Amino acid sequence: LQISTVFASVEKHIDKQINYTMEYPIVYTKNQAAQDKINQDIYKYIAAFRNDYNAGKFYDGNFSYQLKFENEKYISLTIKDDRYRLRAAHNSYRVYGLVYDKNSGKKVPLSNFLKVTVEDIRFTYFKFGFYNESGTENEYKYSAPDKISEDYYLLGNGGIALIYQPYEIASFADGATTIRLTAEQVDYFNRKNKHL
Repeated sequence: LQISTVFASVEKHIDKQINYTMEYPIVYTKNQAAQDKINQDIYKYIAAFRNDYNAGKFYDGNFSYQLKFENEKYISLTIKDDRYRLRAAHNSYRVYGLVYDKNSGKKVPLSNFLKVTVEDIRFTYFKFGFYNESGTENEYKYSAPDKISEDYYLLGNGGIALIYQPYEIASFADGATTIRLTAEQVDYFNRKNKHL
């Protein structure tokens, strides 16, 4: 499976062992140096999963990714590292949001796109879209977050999704929860907090 644009493509690679399945991305761009930086950073997550598996730190697991957004300048992915420890009541996992500059290969921090404070989110969080892991918007608003997540992805059209891990603002059953900000909300916070 390849998802292509004029500037890049993402190729899915699969690795299976007795007790794990990995589907991970290899990013190709016209800029070899940027491509190498992106893939080296992604490999840190792949290697951590494999090394922990080989060290017996979990019984079985799944590693997967999703391409969330891409344009001429940025590529935005999520990686899910899902592990089950022997005798655990349920699995545990984390969803990482990765946004890369395709020209430099550098990971782009949230502050490049969104300047927002915890108080901004806590005071107005009921106005945002809250989505459970399956992508369903929930009418019920979860606990207000006590931090701004550094895990995020780009929605396109100027929107941003902040990723909160299970239990951070919602139950485990809801999974990794996203707070999705529209371009209008992002613009407002960036104007309000331009001094940050």
